[in-house]
Amino acid sequence: RGDAMKFPSFEELAELVRVSARLKRNERIDPDTHLLRDLKLNEKTAMDVLTAIERHYEIRLSPEIHNYVRDIGSIQCEDAIESPVIQSLFASSIPEDHPWTVGRLYRAVLEQLSKSPTMQFLGRE
Repeated sequence: RGDAMKFPSFEELAELVRVSARLKRNERIDPDTHLLRDLKLNEKTAMDVLTAIERHYEIRLSPEIHNYVRDIGSIQCEDAIESPVIQSLFASSIPEDHPWTVGRLYRAVLEQLSKSPTMQFLGRE
């Protein structure tokens, strides 16, 4: 039944991020929380978060976010020795023009859910 599918609240998604990234219970996650800068996710943890979200909601997130997460490793290696202040001043290698925040991730999930024919086509590929 189509009405069985309800969109998750931001809090539900934030909790899924918190659990899958193994963050502390008191770690504040709001729509402006950056996946990299604020949550300090590494590539593996960030991929775990994406996988958990995709499994939980039975969706496939955009290649754009997957590429962003895959780039985390190379970004962090290059800039690990510099302080965050220096990174933000000279951050040509960091794709922060559109940083992935939890709010942006949430919008991506809602967008995929709104396109998802999961309810009508379960079991039919």
